[in-house]
Amino acid sequence: MGTLTLFGPSQPGTGPEITAGSAQAPLARNAKIAQISAITYGRSRYIQDQPKKEIIMNKTLALLLCSAMAQTAIASTTFGVGGIIDGQNSNSTLTGVLTHRYESGPLQQEFDASYMQQTSNGDRISQRTELFGKINYALTSRHYAQFSSRYVDTLGEDSRLVAGIGHGFKLVRTENLKISNELTLGKNLVNSKDTVIADSIWIRYKLDDKNSVTNKFLVEVGDTTRVQNVLEVEHALDSRIALSLSHTEVRSDVDVSLSSFNIKVAF
Repeated sequence: MGTLTLFGPSQPGTGPEITAGSAQAPLARNAKIAQISAITYGRSRYIQDQPKKEIIMNKTLALLLCSAMAQTAIASTTFGVGGIIDGQNSNSTLTGVLTHRYESGPLQQEFDASYMQQTSNGDRISQRTELFGKINYALTSRHYAQFSSRYVDTLGEDSRLVAGIGHGFKLVRTENLKISNELTLGKNLVNSKDTVIADSIWIRYKLDDKNSVTNKFLVEVGDTTRVQNVLEVEHALDSRIALSLSHTEVRSDVDVSLSSFNIKVAF
C-alpha cells in the first residue's frame, strides 16, 4: 500500500517523515488541533473583550466630563457708560466702567476699571482713573486668601499703585444678602513707597430679581489716609442690560464727590 503523507513531504535534512502509519501522526494532529483551538480562543476573547473595553472607556470619559463640569469656569464682563449734564450751571459728568469676573473651582478673579470726569463752564475740575484687580483663593467655605492691586490717578494728586496680600472673610452669604470683609497688607510701588494697610467691606443686597443695592467701602492707611465709598442702585431691564444710579465719595489729599446715571451691558 502507498504511503500517505500529512502536511506535505519532509524536506531533506528537516527531520523524519511523518506518515499516516507513523507513530508520530496522532501527536502531530493533536498539536495542530491545539494550535488552531488556541488561535480561535484568542480571537474569541479579543471579540468578547472589545465591548468591555468600550464600556470602561465610556465610563472613564463620563467621569472626566463630570469632573470638568464640576470645575466649569464662570465668566462675565460688563461695560457701562453714564454721566449727568446740568445745563443750567454748565456742569457735566462723564463716567465709564468695565468689570470682568472669572471663577473656576476655588479660584476667583475680578478686574474693575473706572473713569470719571467733571467739567464746569468747559473747564475740567475733576478727573479720576481707577484700576483694581484681585485674585481670591478659597481656603474654606468662608475664608479666602487674596492678592490685590489698585492703581489710582486723580487730578491734582500723586498717582498710587498699591499691591498687597491678605485675607477675606464672607461675613454673610444668603440668597439676597452678601457681605465680605477684606484686609490686606501692601506696598505703594510708586512715589512714596510707603506700606499700606487696606480694609474694605463689600455689601450687596438683592431686593428682587431686577433690583439690587451695592456698597463698597474702603480705607487705606499709609503715608496718607484715604477713604472711599461707592454706592450703586441697579435695575435690570433684561438679562443683559441694566440701568444704575451711583455715587462716589473719596476723602484724600484731593476730595471727590460724584454722582452719575449709567447704562450697563453684559457680555
